[in-house]
Amino acid sequence: MTISTLVDTYRVRLAGLHTLVTIQVWRDDDGWLSVSTSHAIQAPHQAGVYPISPTEYQQHLTPNALARWVADHMEAEVRTAMEAGHTPDESWLVSA
Repeated sequence: MTISTLVDTYRVRLAGLHTLVTIQVWRDDDGWLSVSTSHAIQAPHQAGVYPISPTEYQQHLTPNALARWVADHMEAEVRTAMEAGHTPDESWLVSA
């Protein structure tokens, strides 16, 4: 059995969107970090919902670095859509 403990909660606002996205960082008994998010992202250029949580984490990441990594990847999808001429829309955020 593995037990995960909540390490910290971060809230971010992505470019052009008003909704706050909550990112929670967890640490398991072995020291590995994982995340859960309030939303996933599906911008117009994406075929499906963007997989926000990576499947594997590096043990040396700090909680802050992992939260930043997740936020940066979500933000990159928003910016890619904006660069393609789309106006940011709250509907791009899908409840996770």
